[in-house]
Amino acid sequence: MVAINNEAKKKAAEIARQSYVYISQLYALKETVERRGGRIGAREQLVSSYNMILRKLKKVFSTDPNFSSLIEHIEEDSGRGLSGIQIVHRVLLSIGQLIATIESIVRLYLPPEEKKKIGF
Repeated sequence: MVAINNEAKKKAAEIARQSYVYISQLYALKETVERRGGRIGAREQLVSSYNMILRKLKKVFSTDPNFSSLIEHIEEDSGRGLSGIQIVHRVLLSIGQLIATIESIVRLYLPPEEKKKIGF
């Protein structure tokens, strides 16, 4: 295991704090899609909301190349050239990856007292 200095720990905790804010938005988006059985009338809104959250997370993660590399492979979705259900499935897959990444970062780097405050 690699030792992390205090400055790196503080930076990691700040990234965990900032990224955790987007967890509820990602879960809400995922829940909306699942509740409708993948049938989304406003696909453009789904893609737009997903892209907005992804851009914000990439900005939060950009402060450290180690964290940035965790989600650099996840791309914004244009929604073009795919059927509605393909778009929905691709966005849901990306949402799942983002949620798992954020939860892992929170679990690893947020101090125990802060995790307890947010019920994590």
